[in-house]
Amino acid sequence: MKNPVRVAVTGAAGQIGYQLLFRIAAGDMLGPDQPVILQLLEIPPAMNAVQGVVMELEDCAFPLLLLSYAIITRYLENYCAYLPYMRHRCQR
Repeated sequence: MKNPVRVAVTGAAGQIGYQLLFRIAAGDMLGPDQPVILQLLEIPPAMNAVQGVVMELEDCAFPLLLLSYAIITRYLENYCAYLPYMRHRCQR
């Protein structure tokens, strides 16, 4: 099995983010043999909604999705901590 890839999604509880997450988890974006770890950023008022999205992803039991390593946050610093290629953009 390949090493997992972190996939960053902003606005994960929004209409586009919601649809995109299920396609990523199903392997449509990176292939049917590429495990993924989701890193989700959302605004504070939508944190409950994004938790609901994560529960739906758990219910689907996508074999490529490693939800135990997922990061769901409203803080940009936490979001960028595991994305080395974005650290320079996250520091302000």
